[in-house]
Amino acid sequence: MNIERCEQLLEFCSTLPVKHEPFPSGRFFDMSSWFHHHECGTSGCLAGWSIAMFGNEAQKWALANPAESDEPEWEEEAALLLGLPLAIAEQLFHIKDETRALERLRSLIGQYARVAGKRE
Repeated sequence: MNIERCEQLLEFCSTLPVKHEPFPSGRFFDMSSWFHHHECGTSGCLAGWSIAMFGNEAQKWALANPAESDEPEWEEEAALLLGLPLAIAEQLFHIKDETRALERLRSLIGQYARVAGKRE
C-alpha cells in the first residue's frame, strides 16, 4: 500500500460533500459513480478520485472523457496507483456508503502502517 497516497485520498474525500440532490456546485464524494461531470460539479468514488489525483495524463483524460476513450479497468488502475492488492481494492471500491468507504480506507491505512512499523 502506498500509505501516503491513501492518506491524501482519505483527507481529500473526507472534505467533500457526499452525494445528494440537488448537487451543490463543486466536487462530490459519491460511491455510486466512478467519475461523472455534472453541470454543477464533478462526483467520484474512491477509485475515480484516486485516478484524478494520482493518475498520469492519459488516465486523467480517459476519466474525464469516457465517451471518447476505451474505458480502462478503473478498479485495476486505481488499485495500482494506491498500491493495493486488487482483491482488497475491489472490496473497498464496491462499498456503496460513503461513510463506510472512508472508515474502511482509514482502517486499511492503519493496518498497513502497523505492518510497516510506521504507527503503534
